[in-house]
Amino acid sequence: MAYRNRVQIDRLAAVVPAQPDFIMVPTGGSDPYTCTALPMMQRQFGGNVTEVKFDADESSTVLQTARRICGAAKDVTLLYIARGSDLARLLFSLDEAFGSGQCAATSVTVVSTSDGQRVRAVEDNPMLEDLRLRGLRSASFTSGRIRLLTTLVAGADQRRANNPGFADLEEAFTGAGFDLAHTDDGWAVNAYDAMSVVSEALRTLPAAKAVQRSQVNTAISGFSATGQAVRGAGGMITFDNSGNRADAGPPVVRVCPLPPGAGTRTRSVIVTPGAPAEC
Repeated sequence: MAYRNRVQIDRLAAVVPAQPDFIMVPTGGSDPYTCTALPMMQRQFGGNVTEVKFDADESSTVLQTARRICGAAKDVTLLYIARGSDLARLLFSLDEAFGSGQCAATSVTVVSTSDGQRVRAVEDNPMLEDLRLRGLRSASFTSGRIRLLTTLVAGADQRRANNPGFADLEEAFTGAGFDLAHTDDGWAVNAYDAMSVVSEALRTLPAAKAVQRSQVNTAISGFSATGQAVRGAGGMITFDNSGNRADAGPPVVRVCPLPPGAGTRTRSVIVTPGAPAEC
């Protein structure tokens, strides 16, 4: 159900037309996400974007990466293809560099695929949660000097004009006793849409016979045109012949600062090519 990296990167490129200054990647090649996303990013943005690396097992190297980014005295654009668990530390480190006068950049725009949505959800680890709150409430992030742009894993994070099905999710989620804040990182939306697709597929099969997995797959492949689209929380869902999402694709959003006080939920605004996205 989640959009492929290729689709997400295409959508990011539409709102980041100029070549980015850096790509931030973890050292080593054990993470399949980084291994597949890095060459796609390089091809999409010209093939010679400077890579800045950090050690995911050594948190101090994130600060060193932030200082490297801060050495450019200009508006900096950074592609981020490390895991979302390290993103809050980067935002916090950049703010520290700005606050101490050690960042020459006039602004930093961090651009991420849907893994970046993790900073919108409360972390179980107290240290990571503290970094998340500090990063999203920092002076630099609140003022817009640091900006975070990401794609949405499921196509939507709230009710908008093009996804009336999000209201169905909200009703089902709260009716089951869950907190709507748990939808903010997108994975609950993604799971709900996956179950919606399976449910719609099962409705097309004979009710009095045993169901085979291959029959469900065949039924899902029939959701290939507007007239057969499934109404999901993330929008209308269709698939191509390979079983990949073939609908409009995920929007790119700007993650807004956390509100002051006790609130822990962020909001986002959609980014469109050539237009500022103001929180």
